[in-house]
Amino acid sequence: MRCFEARVVGIMENTLDLVYRNIPGMYRAEPCPQLGYSDHISVMLIPAYRPLIRCSKLVLKQDKTWPVGATSALQDCFECTDWNMFKEAATSGSFINLEEYTTSVTSYVGKCIDDVTVSKTITTRSNQKPWMIAKVRALLKSRDFTFRAGDKMTLKTARAKLS
Repeated sequence: MRCFEARVVGIMENTLDLVYRNIPGMYRAEPCPQLGYSDHISVMLIPAYRPLIRCSKLVLKQDKTWPVGATSALQDCFECTDWNMFKEAATSGSFINLEEYTTSVTSYVGKCIDDVTVSKTITTRSNQKPWMIAKVRALLKSRDFTFRAGDKMTLKTARAKLS
């Protein structure tokens, strides 16, 4: 069972109306000018909370894309690499420091990947869905445009492309 708050929204001495809501303090009442020749004052209910999209910060993500030919460039980079150099650098006497060896090899592989890939920063908001990419937004715009234009056949194809 939900509990509702009944608040009397009153301006001056007269009670105008009751406002029912399930969250106390959700709205604040602000008087507005009268409508036409009416003797009643209109009241605007303004949300007293900050929406989630304004409260949360933007999230910046790094995205790496592999352009055409990046795989072959990475293979060429690995073919001309002297892999024994990493083993010799991690060896002291007859002991091989395995952690230093793996760290240096993985750092080198990461550097080669960074050289052949394209990195871009993507800004996302808290209410943005991960599947809502630019292509989907363009399809939504084209569907809305054809709906407003009133062309039924074009609208049918736009809906089919979107789904």
